[in-house]
Parts: sequence; structure tokens; C-alpha cells
Amino acid sequence: MAVSFCGRCGQPLASGHSFCSRCGARVSGPWTPTPGAYSPGPPAPPRSSPIVAVVLVVVLVLTAAAILGGFEFGALAGRGFCHCPGDTPIGTAFRPGVPTAGQCPLDATFLSTGCQGPADFYYRVSIIDSTISFGSAWFFVQTPSGSIDVAPSGLGFTILTENGAVAAQYAAAGGSMGMTSDWTFGSGVVDGTPVLTSDYIVIDMGTQNPSGLGLEFVAQAMGSYTGTTNPLPLP
Repeated sequence: MAVSFCGRCGQPLASGHSFCSRCGARVSGPWTPTPGAYSPGPPAPPRSSPIVAVVLVVVLVLTAAAILGGFEFGALAGRGFCHCPGDTPIGTAFRPGVPTAGQCPLDATFLSTGCQGPADFYYRVSIIDSTISFGSAWFFVQTPSGSIDVAPSGLGFTILTENGAVAAQYAAAGGSMGMTSDWTFGSGVVDGTPVLTSDYIVIDMGTQNPSGLGLEFVAQAMGSYTGTTNPLPLP
């Protein structure tokens, strides 16, 4: 008995069926292939594994995030925080208060109080608002023209806690009253430690009286903030 085949796709036809079970073509009558009349097409390409597809998607997403975000992570030891360019104005997160001027006590030292006695002049600046951490700002004293003030014997900046303990300190190089490197921290303080409104700032200006020079205090944003605070006139 001759075997019938579909005239469209070559599928063997079951006896009595009016349609091909493979391609659905109507069976008009038996068809027996002749040599060379039908050859199967090339095999279908293997289907991609779903796992491979998922991995490729994840790689593409991570690559795009790295390009757009500009990730730059500090070392975990001591820092552990992203020092990426930010877009939050520091003036919205940190606001110094009204400064007072004075002369350091006889027995005061810069390392312990931020003020070197007995001859150095200083400014004390309170903190009205703060949601920043110690690693978020560097301090400067600038002249009326906006340049960094140089106090020949100025020692630098200190942030003290409510009970007078040194939380962070920066020693000015050659009396240049602008930070160019990170704070030196007191016990238990790191970059990510919050600056509190109970803390206060002491600026040792050296032995030359800065009163009446029109100097200003400015905090420069670091880390996830941008810009500077409004210049604070120093008496």
C-alpha cells in the first residue's frame, strides 16, 4: 500500500484525514514523492536559554547605571561613603550662626581647644542648622575680594562638641585659612558622623587682630552637596 504525503509540507498523511496534521493544508488526494521532489529545510536554530537572557539584561542594566551614575566609592576603611558630585546646595543643609570674637585664654592650646593662648585671636561660630556630616564640608576664611585669607600665624579650624571636646580639626598650612585636605578627627568621629547644632566652630586667626578687615567665613560643599554657604561676615 502506497503511503500518501502532504503536497505542501511532505508530512505523511493519516488514512481518511482531510487535512494535514502538520501544516493544515487540505488533502486533495494521495501524493507520492519522486526522488528530489521534497527535501526538508534546514534545522531550526537552538532556542536561547532563559537564564542567559536574564544574565544579559542584568549586565546591560548595571552597565547603564554605572555610566549614568558615575559611581566613585571611597575605601571602606575609615570612610565607607560615596564622595560623588552632588546637586544639593550645602546652604540648605548647613547654616552657621552669628560669630563672636575674642582672644585665647592664657593656658589654651590649639590641639585641645582650637585656640592657642595667650596671644592668638579667634572667632567662635555657632551652628544654627545642620543635616550634614563632618565629611560634607571644608571651611574657609576669605577676604572681601573672595580670595583665601592668609593670617601669618593663624592655626586653623576646630569643631568642638557641646562639652568642649575636639570633634574635628584642621591645621592651616603657613597661615592660609582655607582647607585643602580632610579633617583630623577626634575619638569616635568619622566622615559620616553628623555635625550637630550643639557643636561649635573655633577659628584661630593667629596673633594679628583680624577685627575690621572685612573677612568672611564660608563652608565649601564636599561629597553629596554642592556650592558654598552664604558668606558670613566676621567682626
